[in-house]
Amino acid sequence: MVSQLLDASSSSLIRVLDKNRKTAAHVAAPHLGVIRQLLSAAPDLIDAVDVSGRNVLHYTSKLEVVEYLLTIAPHLARVVDKEGNLPLHLVCRNTDDSTALLLLRYFPGALQVVNKNGAVPLEYAIIFGHLDTACCFLTKWCLMTFSSCSTTDCALANRV
Repeated sequence: MVSQLLDASSSSLIRVLDKNRKTAAHVAAPHLGVIRQLLSAAPDLIDAVDVSGRNVLHYTSKLEVVEYLLTIAPHLARVVDKEGNLPLHLVCRNTDDSTALLLLRYFPGALQVVNKNGAVPLEYAIIFGHLDTACCFLTKWCLMTFSSCSTTDCALANRV
């Protein structure tokens, strides 16, 4: 099915926007194989944003997809939506710790980005029960602020 959509005669279908300006890349974001095919056929979709100002990275929390997207477009980690959310804000609500730490590696300054609700990613990590992530966020912040901090207490420190 994806291959049929991507053939030369129907490639315009993948750029069709819904009423919220979502492209095929937004919809396919959680599916690595599909997103690879879409972005191979239409690389410009990587920077498309919907009416909320969200790019494809805002729509996935799957580690392998996030890793792929950041490899080809590291700037996506720095894009804030209209609510002031980075992809990291959203990931801290919905996913495992590894994805959040990967995003943080690409944009360490994300720890200080306050969204329109007045929240930083750390707050969402705590509220939604990602306590290992919260510990690592605090350790990372400490390392950025005070050079004497240690990462030995953080179970996931080797990923920060």
